[in-house]
Amino acid sequence: MIEGTGGNAWSPATLKLKTGDVVEFKVTGSRHGVAFNNGDHAKQVFEFLDGFELKQHDFPGTIRSTHANGTGINKDDNGGLLIRAKVKTIPDGVSELEYFCSLHGNNMSGKIELEKGAVPVPKVIEGTGGNAWSPATLKLKTGDVVEFKVTGSTHGVAFNNSDHAIQVFEFLDGFELKQHNFSGTIRSTHANGTGINKDNNGGLLIRAKVKAIPDGVSELNYFCSLHGNNMSGKIELEKGAVPVPKVIEGTGGNAWSPATLKLKTGDVVEFKVTGSTHGVAFNNGDHAIQVFEFLDGFELKQHNFSGTIRSTHANGTGINKDNNGGLLIRAKVKAIPDGVSELNYFCSLHGNDMSGKIVLEKDTAHADHTIHGVSDDGNQSWIVNGIPAANLDVKAGQIIEWRVREGFHGLRFTSWARDRKHIAVIKDGDIGFMHLLGRNPTASKVENDVMLRVRIDDADVGTEIPFSSLVHPSMKGKLTVIADSN
Repeated sequence: MIEGTGGNAWSPATLKLKTGDVVEFKVTGSRHGVAFNNGDHAKQVFEFLDGFELKQHDFPGTIRSTHANGTGINKDDNGGLLIRAKVKTIPDGVSELEYFCSLHGNNMSGKIELEKGAVPVPKVIEGTGGNAWSPATLKLKTGDVVEFKVTGSTHGVAFNNSDHAIQVFEFLDGFELKQHNFSGTIRSTHANGTGINKDNNGGLLIRAKVKAIPDGVSELNYFCSLHGNNMSGKIELEKGAVPVPKVIEGTGGNAWSPATLKLKTGDVVEFKVTGSTHGVAFNNGDHAIQVFEFLDGFELKQHNFSGTIRSTHANGTGINKDNNGGLLIRAKVKAIPDGVSELNYFCSLHGNDMSGKIVLEKDTAHADHTIHGVSDDGNQSWIVNGIPAANLDVKAGQIIEWRVREGFHGLRFTSWARDRKHIAVIKDGDIGFMHLLGRNPTASKVENDVMLRVRIDDADVGTEIPFSSLVHPSMKGKLTVIADSN
């Protein structure tokens, strides 16, 4: 968090961020707004999640600000939140973002330093001088990075089904996929009959990261835009193991089957129409959004419902089994907040005559490892059974908790955007936990307070999950997943 303080300063004045980090600009005293010297760079770097929109207002040049020159908000306006944003990418040549207060100007300036983190070593598909792709078949999984690169002759790459390619890949560099003069779903880096050689753009056609593997998409077929199907290749997409979904059917008898379903953290559920026409509406949409990570299906919106109700479809409407394969929602239980023991829902078409309930079961199992925050003669550290926990070996399925033993402590995960998929939160902690940011909202000095309790899920052997103290920067630790010897 970057605070706009009552002393008319940003605290901290300099903050380091990397891809995946989330930052908040928040007013805690006086009145402030935030203005970026180069708004174009800010918009390239950030995915804006909440707060005020960046606009030019009455500033000159490339400056973009939450508020007009000479104005701002106080801590009671929007809870003091100016911006909440996630670092989505760090473009080449952009190493920092400078900003200032829209009310106090350059007398109140700050800087974000952008740190490019390590990225997976790309797997390279070469377009060779023999007019072939090498390798012709390549296996990729989520998180892998691939490069299509010309090493001889002249080539471009064209995907037979570009809709699938766009769903699978986050494009990092190279040429944009366009239809050019191809037909149907084909999209290519270059027009039919053309391409580049190894001296053009260093031979790089595409660099892309596998962001998701949609159901039903097991491979991507491609060919050379110059040499056609005589030079074709294939990417085979490998999905990792995921929990088998528990299915709630919207039936032809206008009922949910089962009407009551028990779920725990890590479970995956599908709402699916198997007969008639249905949509699903949650009585408390805020709770549903806190509990679920939505994987597929329709977005929950207020539509024309009142209060806290959020639904896949408007009141009086829905889909049948032939629309989207009948899938309304596929979601994973990411957390069970304190005080939320069930989610009640009904059909957006048939109302409360077709209602159901999800019972949320908190995992009350004991912790396999407890990490304590301690303070000894002014020295703060993480310990397990009296031993410093700089690197704690854990196994998939084990439960880890962090507690306060002595001193003032809070927890944050340093690579939360990357690691949250391996972590199922079982207990938010006595001081709360911010699921978007991956940290406690504050620290505690109450002995034996739980900072967080989690279960390690879906993590390969060798996975490292770093964490640190919210208040003591030098207090760092790391979970390393090891093989289960049983």
